[in-house]
Amino acid sequence: MNYLIYMAHGADCYRDEAIYSILSLWRWHDPANFTLLVATDDPTHFERILGTHTSVRYLPLSATQLHDWRGSINYVHRIKSCVVQWAMQSTGASAGDGYMFVDSDTTFTAPITPVFARITQGEVFLHQSEGTVEGTRHETNSKGRLYRAIRAQSFRVCGTEQRLRTGMTLWNSGVIGLRGDQLGLLQETIDAIDAIYPLVQINTVEQIALSAVLDLKNIPVHPADVAVLHYHVFKEFRGDLATFFARYAGSSLAQWLEHWPEIDPAQRIVPKLQFNARPKWQRNWLKLIGQRWKPVPYPWLS
Repeated sequence: MNYLIYMAHGADCYRDEAIYSILSLWRWHDPANFTLLVATDDPTHFERILGTHTSVRYLPLSATQLHDWRGSINYVHRIKSCVVQWAMQSTGASAGDGYMFVDSDTTFTAPITPVFARITQGEVFLHQSEGTVEGTRHETNSKGRLYRAIRAQSFRVCGTEQRLRTGMTLWNSGVIGLRGDQLGLLQETIDAIDAIYPLVQINTVEQIALSAVLDLKNIPVHPADVAVLHYHVFKEFRGDLATFFARYAGSSLAQWLEHWPEIDPAQRIVPKLQFNARPKWQRNWLKLIGQRWKPVPYPWLS
């Protein structure tokens, strides 16, 4: 059995992102091809668009769960690893099962069955490489702090106190693809989060911890970006989603799928990426004179 795992709680924008991602999946695949495990605090928000499908299984999230999964370190992104673990456990997680967690701010750009075929063979997938600890240390203050912390101290990871490699690859965890018998990697990741976060309090510790566990266990990682777009730098798309869902409210599933390309983030993100590719001094100057990047007009306005 192949499972896709989503997590969406709190503000409606996260649920809208997840719904749009699911619609993108169903543009490539029959809904019956995968079982969706949707961890959410509001299943009715999904059913309003997706209807009721036997292939969609909702895992109700409570405020108590969300609080507890932050742990004693009160780290919000710890919740993700706990949700993936919980969702896999809810199905029995056998060696014959393939699982793919995808962040809500994703869309499928190609059929995902080839990736699942490799997951069920035991290959691990994450969204994409973000470079090494050492190679990215000058990019941001957070990455510099991570590099210095790894150089200076050891961490309790995979059951022992040990040094992490500055040459390890940092992987974006917008996609996590595991086979059922690799469930234990998630508890090791949660334990690594609890060890690393108190010493290096940066937002990306969750994916650093997972990268560290895989690196220490010498598990090869493969990129899933051949089939999944993760538009995490494009928060403006949440406004597009609100407009889209309001415009076509009351549509059938077939109509939602037909209208889906009208706000395809792969196209709408291009002006922002082009703007961000400019030198920092140039971006700051353009912002100062009011010449920021301009969004692509909606097709219904042309």
